[in-house]
Amino acid sequence: MQKKKSNQDGGFLPNYVSSSKVFRHSDSLCIPIRNTIPVQDSVSVDCLRVCIERAWIPSMDKSMLDNIIKLVPLASKHPLSIENLLEEVKKDFKNCLQRGTLQMTLSFPEESDQMNTDNRGKSLDLDSFCGNIISESEKNEELIINDWYPQILKVFADFQKMRGERQTRFHNCASSLLSIQLRGLLMKNISKYVSIFRDRRKIPRIEMELVLSENGISFQPSVNEVINMLVSVIYEMNKLLREVPTIDSWYSEGASQFVQVGLNDDFISEEVKSLKNAINNWMKEPETHHRLLSDRFEFLINGTSKAKIHDFIRKAPKFEEICQEYKSYKLFVDQTQEISSLEYFTLVRLDCENLRKSLGQAARKLSNLLLKNVVDTYREENQVICKTFEKIEKVALQSPQSTKEMIEFGEFMLNVKNKKMIDLTEEIEHSKKHLLYLIDVHVFDPHDIELNTLTLGWLVKIRPVFEQNTEIIEDCKAKFEDNLQKKEVRQIQNKLKKLDETIKWINLEEALFKFPQTTYSEVENMNINIDPYCRLFTTVLKWQKAEKKCTDGAFLDLDASQIENSINEFMEQVLLFTYYNPVLIKFILSEMSKLQKLFKLKFKQQALDGDSKYAKMNLEDSNPMNLPPPLRISALTIIQIKSFQKNIQLITCLCNPGLRKRHWIRMGSIIGFDITPNSGSSLRKMLCLNLEQYMPELEKISNMATREHGLELTLANMKTEWESNNLELMSNDRGHKILSNFESIQELIDDHTSKTETVKGSPYFRPFKNEVESWENDLKTVHDSLSSLEIVQKNYVNLESFFSKDEIISQMPLESQLFKNVKSNWIFVLEHIYSTPQVMKALNKTEVINALNDSTSLLEQIQEGLDLFTDQKCVTFPRLFFLSRNEVLSLLRNTVNPIEGITNIVNIIFDGISCLLIEENQIIGFKGLQNELITIKQPINIHASGNCVERILMELENQMILTLKQQILDSMKATDPLNLVSMAKYSYQANEVSLRVHWTEDVIDGIKGGSTL
Repeated sequence: MQKKKSNQDGGFLPNYVSSSKVFRHSDSLCIPIRNTIPVQDSVSVDCLRVCIERAWIPSMDKSMLDNIIKLVPLASKHPLSIENLLEEVKKDFKNCLQRGTLQMTLSFPEESDQMNTDNRGKSLDLDSFCGNIISESEKNEELIINDWYPQILKVFADFQKMRGERQTRFHNCASSLLSIQLRGLLMKNISKYVSIFRDRRKIPRIEMELVLSENGISFQPSVNEVINMLVSVIYEMNKLLREVPTIDSWYSEGASQFVQVGLNDDFISEEVKSLKNAINNWMKEPETHHRLLSDRFEFLINGTSKAKIHDFIRKAPKFEEICQEYKSYKLFVDQTQEISSLEYFTLVRLDCENLRKSLGQAARKLSNLLLKNVVDTYREENQVICKTFEKIEKVALQSPQSTKEMIEFGEFMLNVKNKKMIDLTEEIEHSKKHLLYLIDVHVFDPHDIELNTLTLGWLVKIRPVFEQNTEIIEDCKAKFEDNLQKKEVRQIQNKLKKLDETIKWINLEEALFKFPQTTYSEVENMNINIDPYCRLFTTVLKWQKAEKKCTDGAFLDLDASQIENSINEFMEQVLLFTYYNPVLIKFILSEMSKLQKLFKLKFKQQALDGDSKYAKMNLEDSNPMNLPPPLRISALTIIQIKSFQKNIQLITCLCNPGLRKRHWIRMGSIIGFDITPNSGSSLRKMLCLNLEQYMPELEKISNMATREHGLELTLANMKTEWESNNLELMSNDRGHKILSNFESIQELIDDHTSKTETVKGSPYFRPFKNEVESWENDLKTVHDSLSSLEIVQKNYVNLESFFSKDEIISQMPLESQLFKNVKSNWIFVLEHIYSTPQVMKALNKTEVINALNDSTSLLEQIQEGLDLFTDQKCVTFPRLFFLSRNEVLSLLRNTVNPIEGITNIVNIIFDGISCLLIEENQIIGFKGLQNELITIKQPINIHASGNCVERILMELENQMILTLKQQILDSMKATDPLNLVSMAKYSYQANEVSLRVHWTEDVIDGIKGGSTL
């Protein structure tokens, strides 16, 4: 017993508790040392031998072997000798290292244990650590109960001869000794477990982490949880070995009793206290680290920084102040990242990664509050700048409605240009600086990027607005002046009109009273004199309106193709032009020339009449400013019109409806900048670009665009033609719905295919290559679908009545089922055509194409079956070979009224027969080509033959043969070759055969008798 006890030095505590190296490697937790069972020395030696043989021994270095070889005398350097020598050296080297390792291990086991540092630095999860210790202890408990204890019982088996009280005392003594040994084993293991937490060299390293919670920085698991978990191992170990039965209860039949193994509470309390003191001592290091971090980042934890930031923001600081504050909090974010992810202490491996992330997020949230405020402030500044510019733009583009508004409008714009723009320019410069700062610290969303771009672009964007504003002011000024002049002219015209009406009324009254008519020559002269001036004013005004609309109107609306169009009845109405019209210019030029000549004649006449004002003037002066005002206006207007005519080339080139984006890009590459027109483009702006030097290249591009546009229109026209082209359904004589306009659709396909090939052959086809090829594929698809549709329709109409017969269905079940599928597809196609009759839409549908292709394939299979079927019928009745397959099918189709089909083909399969003689569904005879009537011997009942065509034909053939045979025999018996009356009773064929027979007999008789015929 004592010997067994002495062999249990390791107890049942797992090796990761008794060996320091295991506390650095979790993989060893599953390898217990079960040394509680005594073993023989030989077994121990064998075990050591196996271990040392398995131990890793480094091989000899090559340099060592080379040095050994160098020391060998030259005479002994035979290859075989050298090889044997090296093998021996290597073997000795390995044996020496193994021996040294074994001696070192046996001499200094603890130091050997400490020197193995492979698993140092590894850490263990607390739950796994405690759980594995308890689990391994329980396994060793089972080992003691199931292995060690039975061996003890074998020892007591030799003492079973004792009886009575002596045996009981002996068993009790043994049980007491057993209790002492087991209790000592428990105490030793618990003490050893506690001792490893006091030894720095053996203490395990437990995994813990620092986390940020609502209460601040805390351990996870907490220190108390760690202590409680480690202490719980002691209590769990104290619960072991409680079910070891006493020896007496084992050998007696009474109730089971167990050995008393419970430890003293004082011992447990002392060990627990010792363990707690050790843990608390080792926890001082991580707690100090915890305290330092808490003090360092307390401002992030307790919320004081957040309140401070909100107070700072409420004071509405400047942009620069916010940036400075943001920079300081950004440093806090960097400081949180300086926290080490892992801190190693004697007992604890402290994971600070989550704490670092949490503190970083907290610091980042605070800095983001400031950054958001910075961005919001910057956004508000930009919005204020944009709103100011938008207000200026809105006001600048307004047209004043009166002279007073125009003056106020001018003063406002003058203030904007001289003062407001300087302030806005400074604000935009500040905005640029702020943007440069924010680009490094913030990622703008698309809306902010758009706002920033808009803000920085206002200085450039506002320039055209100011230019347009200047034009608006000048236009309004001219407009108000024109209105004033127009008002004065209209007042004069109205006065003259009223005067004319008064004169007409006076003359009417004089006529009623039969007074002589009063003439008002002065008024007439006044009208005559003022008329040229009114015409001049009206013509000039119309020109100014037309020129204004053409020059400043929408550039994209200018259409050079309408240059040759005339404007009728121009004099009767005031025309509003939305495009440049040369007819108007020609009319105005003609009108101005007439007025110019009129005024010249008038002024010359006044000079002849002695008017000194015009006598000294040169009315042919080339300088318009030296002419009288009417002539001056006419001359200046003519000069303006002729000057405007020079723009026709530019309008024709750039107002081409065929110009596309690619053409504008090419033009821009030639000029050096983009000239693509937009909603704000006008002829005046285009003229300011000075494009005269580029016109030859631009005209080439415009001409190319015109030709491409022609191809585009051709393609568009073809597509338009198909929009109104529908598939037309009609009923045939059998009541089937069929398509009736195959030919017209096919003609259109052929025509458009030809046009498409022409388009593809054009050198200007490339920009529309994909579109044209797609259109060509559509045409091909429609053509193929139409061909399939025609084939399916033709076969369906021909076969529908054929496969509707029960006899055919029973004879051709497979083909009948295939035809049902064809019929289903055909109905689907017709329904689709009915709902979508447009050819392009209907025949380009994938479902329709698939249905037609499927039907075509099925019809090919059906046709193969029909060919085999007709061949079988022809073999049954060979005379059917005289008919085509379609004729055979048509014949077989008429099962209800087969006699009709037989009548139609009887003259083909039976030579010499004109028609059949039929009475009451019976064939009674037939009629020959010479109109002879032949009655068959036995009438053929059609219904009795089951309406089977081939059976009827076979019976008819048999009856024909029998009837003709009988007629030939009768004719031979009763016919006198020289009696034509008797010959008339029989058919031509019978008479001919009879005559030939008679002739042959006469010839034979003549040959035999030697007489001549």
